[in-house]
Amino acid sequence: MLYTGISSVSPEEAKSSCPSTGKPCSCNSNNVNDKCVVSDNRYKAISYDEVDGTKYTEKELIFPPELLLRTMTSEFDWIWWVNVDDGLVIGAAVSLSDLLSVLRKVVTENAASVGGNICTASLISDLNPLWMAVGAKFLIIDSKGNSRTTLAENFFLGYRKVDLASGMCIQLQETSESWVVADASIAYGGVAPCSLSAKKAKGFLVGKVWDQNLLQDALKVLQNDILLKDDAPGGMVEFRKSLTLSFLFKFFLWVSHQLDGVKESIPASHLSAVHPVHHPTITGSQDYEIMKHGHLWVLLRFIYLQNLRFVTGEAEYADDIQLPSNGFHAALVLSRKPHARILSIDDGSEAMSSHGFVGLFLAKDVLAHNKIEPVVYDEELFATEYVIGVVVADTHENAKAAARKVNVKYEDLPAILSIKEAINAGSFHPNAEKCLIKGDSGQCDRIIEGEVHIGGQELFYLEPHSSLVWTLDGGNEVHMISSTQAPQKHQKYVSHVLGLPMSKIVCKTKRIGGGFGGKETRSAFIAAAASLPAYLLNWPVKLTLDRDVDMMITGQRHSFLGKYKVRFTNEGSVLALDLEIYNNAGNSLDPSLAILERAMFHSDNVYYIPNMRITGKVCFTNFPSHTAFRGFGGPQGMLITENWIHRIADELKMSSEEIKQINFQQGYISHYGQQLEHCTLHQLWNELKLSCDFVKACEQVDLFNSHNCWKKRAIAMVPTKFGISFTTKLMNQAGALVHVYTDGTVLVTNGV
Repeated sequence: MLYTGISSVSPEEAKSSCPSTGKPCSCNSNNVNDKCVVSDNRYKAISYDEVDGTKYTEKELIFPPELLLRTMTSEFDWIWWVNVDDGLVIGAAVSLSDLLSVLRKVVTENAASVGGNICTASLISDLNPLWMAVGAKFLIIDSKGNSRTTLAENFFLGYRKVDLASGMCIQLQETSESWVVADASIAYGGVAPCSLSAKKAKGFLVGKVWDQNLLQDALKVLQNDILLKDDAPGGMVEFRKSLTLSFLFKFFLWVSHQLDGVKESIPASHLSAVHPVHHPTITGSQDYEIMKHGHLWVLLRFIYLQNLRFVTGEAEYADDIQLPSNGFHAALVLSRKPHARILSIDDGSEAMSSHGFVGLFLAKDVLAHNKIEPVVYDEELFATEYVIGVVVADTHENAKAAARKVNVKYEDLPAILSIKEAINAGSFHPNAEKCLIKGDSGQCDRIIEGEVHIGGQELFYLEPHSSLVWTLDGGNEVHMISSTQAPQKHQKYVSHVLGLPMSKIVCKTKRIGGGFGGKETRSAFIAAAASLPAYLLNWPVKLTLDRDVDMMITGQRHSFLGKYKVRFTNEGSVLALDLEIYNNAGNSLDPSLAILERAMFHSDNVYYIPNMRITGKVCFTNFPSHTAFRGFGGPQGMLITENWIHRIADELKMSSEEIKQINFQQGYISHYGQQLEHCTLHQLWNELKLSCDFVKACEQVDLFNSHNCWKKRAIAMVPTKFGISFTTKLMNQAGALVHVYTDGTVLVTNGV
């Protein structure tokens, strides 16, 4: 919303607030009894022209002036800050951007205040460990003027609980032959529900001589002082454990580097841990075509008209569509077990007690078919898998609350949760095994074997899945607005579930809100789930997934396992590849077989391999069905190949770039039968290698690494190919329908 007025308020006026109302005023009165009136018409929402801004009457404000101009009133003049003889007193309202000039190396935020940062007690606060490390004291004053003082290390009681990344400080005393620790303080953020002081490590350090032996012993004490459980919130437990030790090690080197008699013992290659890291400013450029128009040179710069809507937040996505006043919200009832037999489902008696409850819809309410899937019908809409049903209520929050109250009784069954477990159990999707064979193994000089594990990846698109469904013509037609890459699949699923002809189903998609493949097939069951209550109730129903639910049930990029055996010569020429490749499909096939096939097609990357045998299997696991993601299996196949290429290079003591260049393809028939023609790989590789002076860059990297023990650089040239796109041939084409209307406007519909 934009706010404008007759005239702007000056900074001086901005500091004046009405004592009675707290609203900004220009009367400059500080008397509570003085009459102050602020016209409600002064600030009003206005529209403006997107192209040239002709309707702006004043500078756009981010916040309404009532909020922007409000000032704090306090009897304490030092609410900002005062520099005194015995230290720096910092008021709670000091902005972090102002404090940055004093504590430049610690503070990273640009807004908010010191007091707010402290009182939130965030476990990832940058400042709170610093206050603890330097022994800061907090002066706390309540609304009645009562005050008390507490140490920072006693102020933080728990996660976002107070008494109302890391910081280290050391005090050393110089003796005749050494430096002795007189006092110490070590604090960490992000390792506990609140910032944590390492008190055992502090007690151990005091009185000890500052040397390498002290460091080794202190690291052992700290390891037992800062404990992170395996299920600690935030994950990456092993990484965070190593960071706690690394910070102390880096601090030790930094302090030692300042001390005479100690810094000489630090090897030059270790100093990279002492120096701060400086990231160069990132710059970019964009090239535009210039054409001559008469006597003028014209810069051809085409602007995407929707960009203004995107950056101002005005672009409407599926969830932004206003729900009609007679509409309802829906929430899914989710299974709490990865693999179980459902014994009974509460008919909604407990959920009915929820405020705003409208109805609970289960598999028994499905009008036609409960089996859905884009490839084979091996997935159920409701009842026995991850989605058990759908609850409808008057608000989104009420629908979620009611869904949580649906009681489901289970009989636990063994769950398969990894590719290796699936292989051991022989758990594969039926008719989903492929094999490609070319040539034979033959003789070789060397053989390497290994495995490559490739994890999954969250899609994390901008907007979660959302569908708004309503009926028309007395329920004979179903219309919907959905965030999907495949409106036709929504049409198909809803038709299949409701038993209506596809001609009676209309799906519109204005903006997807990010998809990357994740809204190609997995979005359709969301529309199908919303369509059932919308059709039965004959009222509009919107189903929008919260981000956590979206990530739990809609799948991700497939994880892969590749088991390879490679035969090659002592010169580095690859002779044969025997590869077993598996992907984790989850609980339904979805496009997993096509993704596996594409990984198999890319398993040679750009290298000539005369003899190949590749077998692929799609694993059935008790995860939500995984789905399409950018690359569609190609990156996983090439990553496995690059792994064994590097293994060969290590085996032969050669660079990986040499092995790659030796084995480049040129004019041969691939393992899937394609004749490669007009291959410019050698030429392209050599031109790029020369233009970036790759050899010199490698020498610079080697020189840097030889002089730095803890900070390393690396450089690589990695070729990739874009192979066969889709094995379903009709998907390798596209079309467009263009309507030109009599008023000169044009409507373009495009797609596969």
